[in-house]
Amino acid sequence: MDALLSFLLLFIILAMISVLGTFLLFFARQVKVQKFAFYLMIGVGFLVTFLNIERLSHEYFTLYPVPWIIGTLTVLSFTIEIIGKFHYKFTLAKSLVSLSVIVGVASLFLL
Repeated sequence: MDALLSFLLLFIILAMISVLGTFLLFFARQVKVQKFAFYLMIGVGFLVTFLNIERLSHEYFTLYPVPWIIGTLTVLSFTIEIIGKFHYKFTLAKSLVSLSVIVGVASLFLL
């Protein structure tokens, strides 16, 4: 019973962080708060990707590409923010990291 309770607690914490981070990414007025939320969401994206990869057993080999795609979106958003040289790079990076975290949390607990 302790394992199920800790898994439920992990789900609640990840869901709250993803919703709060997405809200701060798009509705915070200060750039520092948006940058902090962006890097927090990058970290959560990597954590969710790691958890998705680790939870799949060898019986579900058809689902292996899902966490790798989610991780690729996270890395792509980080790369766009660091290297991108176009005007809307932060908006695109925010959108990609939000998509990767929300889809990652949903796939972690629905698949």
